[in-house]
Amino acid sequence: MSDKSQPRENSESNKAQKEIERLAFFPLANPMPVVEVDLDGVPSYINPAGIQLLDRMNLDRSQVSQILPKTYKADISTGALDHSQIPSREVSLEGMHLLWSAFFLENQNLLHYYATDITSLKNTEIELISAKERALRNEEVKTLFLANMSHEIRTPLNSILGFTELIEEEVKGKFNEQLEAYFETIYMSGKRLWQTVHHILDISQIETGTFELKTESIDLGKIVKDLGASFNSVAKAKDLELNINIPATEIHIISDEYCATQAISNLIDNAIKYTNSGYVHLDIEVVEDAVKITIQDTGIGMSKEYQDMVFDVFSQESTGYTKNFQGMGLGLALAHRYLSLINGKLLFESEQDVGSKFTIHFPGNAEPGKTEQIAEPLEAEPTARPLDAALDSRINILVVEDDPNSQKLASFTLSKDYDLHFAESVADSKKMLDLHDVQMILLDLSLRGDEDGLDLARFLRGEAKWNKIPIVALTAHAFTSDRDRCMEAGCSDFMTKPFRLAELKETIQRLI
Repeated sequence: MSDKSQPRENSESNKAQKEIERLAFFPLANPMPVVEVDLDGVPSYINPAGIQLLDRMNLDRSQVSQILPKTYKADISTGALDHSQIPSREVSLEGMHLLWSAFFLENQNLLHYYATDITSLKNTEIELISAKERALRNEEVKTLFLANMSHEIRTPLNSILGFTELIEEEVKGKFNEQLEAYFETIYMSGKRLWQTVHHILDISQIETGTFELKTESIDLGKIVKDLGASFNSVAKAKDLELNINIPATEIHIISDEYCATQAISNLIDNAIKYTNSGYVHLDIEVVEDAVKITIQDTGIGMSKEYQDMVFDVFSQESTGYTKNFQGMGLGLALAHRYLSLINGKLLFESEQDVGSKFTIHFPGNAEPGKTEQIAEPLEAEPTARPLDAALDSRINILVVEDDPNSQKLASFTLSKDYDLHFAESVADSKKMLDLHDVQMILLDLSLRGDEDGLDLARFLRGEAKWNKIPIVALTAHAFTSDRDRCMEAGCSDFMTKPFRLAELKETIQRLI
């Protein structure tokens, strides 16, 4: 070898030595543990940070496996056999969270582990999970509270209005008109209370994001026609002209029926409420890919200053002790929110002391047709057979209800026409079904015991002996989700408390 080549070899050797020293410095200087183990899991190297961790945990080098992932032996086998990538593993040690990564040193048959401190990230993750769980618990508490409040208000209100109807029937024609007006006042006051509760529950569900939509094809023309008929008497009482103009063609849109109905109802109700003289007109028009509903009145209108707040919750232009109109200021706010949920738009124009015009735009397609005007409610087609023609003999109805007053109301209302049997729990219901040939069930959801009305409905639909019995869910649980659960469980119909006694009788006759 020449003298000239010797310096070159020394230079390359020095570079290699420096590279080895540089690479060896990394684990030494690494503030996190670095461990190498052989194929038997025996540590061949532990850096200073790893030794400090062992000391902190009162462990020696032979116990290094206690700071490594529990899968370290499987990782060694994996690395030795196919040299595949070894997944990173989390290890928690006395409040410290380490993420161990590994790779196999093939030329040395060693598994090289190096740790990353993820304690801060892990604590943040734990806090986020805990916060999410608390939020879900709070949401569940809110939902349960709303459902319970609905049930606790609707149940006694059902008895108040139901027994008022019974008394009214008994005294009708026997006393003067003034006494009959008392009953009308009681009913209207009860209806106002029911509507207030109804609005509060809906706005609470919408604001908390728990309102459930049911999208389907709905007949918008029929909805408006029915609403026009129902508001006719209210308009007459104020001597207002109520005109509902509907195209003769069917107008079907894909939407949530409850939201669409309530939005239109609130706007009609609002127009009548704030109109002291003149008219309320509703027109439906099919325009391109949308259906437009216009509700115009000759009411008190709104000031320009108030119009920016018209869709705010609990907002009314007239407030305080001197406000001129009843209500909580939820009608328009709810109409706007209902329509937002179903991708509808609500626009308005208003001039104080002149009137207002609200315009709803529903997305959908329909063919326009000639217009019909409905000034009076149409007579409904008979949906049920007369009692005397329904059946030759009295039928047995099982009333599954745990509220004593609701039981009494059912007894006083229905016992003249049907043989009633009562049960307060699922277990009692099964006994009554074995004892009597029951042809119909009126079912509340909240019952005594560990099972509810839905459990009973599901049981009956699974039994050949009883799976054809009509079941009417008659409950104070009135959310849309409650109705869906009832129908999914096998109920034939769904009615919410409070209800009109005539509606209940019509439902029974229709289903038997």
